[in-house]
Amino acid sequence: MRETRRWRRLFAALALVTLLLVAGCGEDDDDEKPAKAAKEFPAGSAMAKLQDEGEITIGVKFDVPPFGFKNP
Repeated sequence: MRETRRWRRLFAALALVTLLLVAGCGEDDDDEKPAKAAKEFPAGSAMAKLQDEGEITIGVKFDVPPFGFKNP
């Protein structure tokens, strides 16, 4: 009984180490992709105004938890 526990723990530890090694070996692809240029919208359109302001405010109903909470 003790031998099977020992083997299970050893297998679990090896599996964990293997998963950590595999996860650490991946490449970061963010450096290779160039940043997308912002799309230009026609002057005077609603999207052009939003783009010029640089932010958008979106509202939700007050009774939609947790999105309707004021100053969470």
